[in-house]
Amino acid sequence: MALTALQVFNGAVPGLSEYTTDQKSLYIEMAMGSVSADNFLYDYQQALGLMAAHIAVMCSRDAGAVGAITGIREGDLSVNYSGASILSDDLGMTAPGQMLKRLILKHSPMGMVI
Repeated sequence: MALTALQVFNGAVPGLSEYTTDQKSLYIEMAMGSVSADNFLYDYQQALGLMAAHIAVMCSRDAGAVGAITGIREGDLSVNYSGASILSDDLGMTAPGQMLKRLILKHSPMGMVI
């Protein structure tokens, strides 16, 4: 039995379980514009759920917390993030985004077509 986008969203990142059903539905709707059923075929619901989870994680970060974590220090607490630009690939910045990248490669090994 294939998972629905909502089930994938719920399982992608444990911290996302605190979102309401309406919030989850909103993120899934937002992801619909970025994921093509024609490209993912039978993996469409999985891709949709992963993209929605990626968007939710990116939206939940603090204003200065953009990019992949490049360093963490415990004494006096310090977290460093790599820079990001609109031209860079942001899927690598979250765990669901990285899972989506693997799914993209499964369906289009020659390029990043979503």
